[in-house]
Amino acid sequence: FDDGPHGVYTAEIAAILKQYGAPAIFLQVGSNLGTVGADGKAKLGPRAEVSRKLLEAGHTLANHSMTHAQLSKLKGDGLKSEVLGTDELLKAVDGRRSPLFRFPYGARNDEGLDVLSGAQLRSVMWNIDSLDWADPVPSSIVERVLRTVDKEGRGIVLFHDIHERTVKALPAIM
Repeated sequence: FDDGPHGVYTAEIAAILKQYGAPAIFLQVGSNLGTVGADGKAKLGPRAEVSRKLLEAGHTLANHSMTHAQLSKLKGDGLKSEVLGTDELLKAVDGRRSPLFRFPYGARNDEGLDVLSGAQLRSVMWNIDSLDWADPVPSSIVERVLRTVDKEGRGIVLFHDIHERTVKALPAIM
């Protein structure tokens, strides 16, 4: 689940996942967790508590950049701050932070991969896109995901925990 934590939908998704005993990875946007000062220190905001509850429920938190920028268009310090800022915030939530990172839009390049390597992070992508970010109809999301899972046999399904339609589609998918 990309782009959260959301103040409402993330908890609703976690409750659905609990009903099915299904763990998930929540790839989080740093600006939703808090801020990083000029001194490099993380200051967590209210949604960091949502993330802590995800961890307590057995889910994994991972890095999805600071602002959800298209990182393949960034270079140097701007690129590093997108990756490392969220890394600091995730470490403030949980010192054991996951090594997983997902490039927003899947847009990665060699410099971005080098930044990940230096931070001991690794890129994880998806092979099944729910298109929940574009499709407002929960039943259509359900049909697309189930059809593609059936065709692929297995995979990583991309969802977003910032949309109500994802919350509505998830029980039928589970």
